[in-house]
Amino acid sequence: MWQQYGDIYRCYFGPFLTVVVNDVPGIKALLADERTSDRPDLFLFRATDNNKGLGLSNGHVWRTQRRFALSTLRDLGMGKTFLQDTILDQVTEVLKIFSDTNGKPFNPKILFGQSLANVICSVTFGQRFEHNDKHFLRLMELFAENNILAGFNRPLQIFPILRLIPFSKFRRDYLALMRNINELHEFIGVLIKKHGIKETSDGVRDYVTAFLQTQELEKNNPNSTFDDEQLVISVRTLFGAGTDTTAGTLCWCLLYMIEHPEVQRKVQEEIDQLLGNSQLVTMEHKVNLPYTEATIMEVQRNSPAVPATGRGVTDDIIHDGYLIPKGSHIAVNMYGVHHDARYFPQPETFRPERFIDEKGRIFRPDAFMPFASGKRMCLGESLARMELFLFFSNILKHFDVRAAPDCHISPNDVIFGQVNVPGRFELAITPRRL
Repeated sequence: MWQQYGDIYRCYFGPFLTVVVNDVPGIKALLADERTSDRPDLFLFRATDNNKGLGLSNGHVWRTQRRFALSTLRDLGMGKTFLQDTILDQVTEVLKIFSDTNGKPFNPKILFGQSLANVICSVTFGQRFEHNDKHFLRLMELFAENNILAGFNRPLQIFPILRLIPFSKFRRDYLALMRNINELHEFIGVLIKKHGIKETSDGVRDYVTAFLQTQELEKNNPNSTFDDEQLVISVRTLFGAGTDTTAGTLCWCLLYMIEHPEVQRKVQEEIDQLLGNSQLVTMEHKVNLPYTEATIMEVQRNSPAVPATGRGVTDDIIHDGYLIPKGSHIAVNMYGVHHDARYFPQPETFRPERFIDEKGRIFRPDAFMPFASGKRMCLGESLARMELFLFFSNILKHFDVRAAPDCHISPNDVIFGQVNVPGRFELAITPRRL
């Protein structure tokens, strides 16, 4: 539709007037506008989050909770080297499990999800789980199911009445999603109750403690947004956003390395020239590994975990001569931008060099927006970038990645859920001789 109608056009998804934006200046301007800071008012958003949490809330609730989250996560070291040791502990465990496969085919997505969830656990609860803990495994199952079920239920965003048709697929999928959400909330609620308020000699040690302290301070404020339901949904948001997207991107990274072995070799050669055999790659090495970082960016450009984002319009907007009326929706086509030859020449070619300037340094064009843009851009961008770099670089430092025998994989094989992840694939890992 973009190729036919241009950078901005309108269409209807069911009863909802939707304005689709496909150009970088338009996206940047509209996402920075206060009148587009809300999420669209859609049935499933209300059913699952009830204007709570960090991802789908609006108005005063969203502003208050986002401000609190940004401040708390910053205090807890989000994106700083403070969290590096926690991430590297998980990297080391992943490397050991990879080594134990002895070259046998396996799918790494669950392992990545567990490792990244443990990083989020350290931020939210100040603790981590063992990978074989049955409660932790169930939590991972619920999040994986939630991603798929959310995709199945997308028709209900347009026609909610479909969920009422007896014995239909729509009703079955809706009831399964709500059971999943309820179990997730019960599970998280139990963890919070067991946790309570815990501090160290240095002060607050995790997100839950910070929230509970603020809740106690505001207990006599009738307008407080710090209630139990808000905390449960916020923790669910942090887990979901901080696990599925990054785990999916790491899978994409390995898949593209299989598809492009020449890029895999270049990444390994760059790392080998900088580090000794026994060293782990750390954030201190990142500035000297531009091709490695550029490769991750090229994966995100080609296969963004979240290819589009939506906003609700709270007042009339005149944009580029067009009226975007109050109550309509805006759809930002980030996938389209990432594959637009105006911004990325030869967009279908996998070429990490496009993110390296003539001086050999990383170049981040405005059109590159895997974490969205504007007032609602991803809270955990800095953490996700750190995780992607440390996991990807250390895996390629220690292993060669190839497709499992008789396993035909392709970047075009996608599972569409809340986030887009590769279709089921298996790879084989071979230790490198360093």
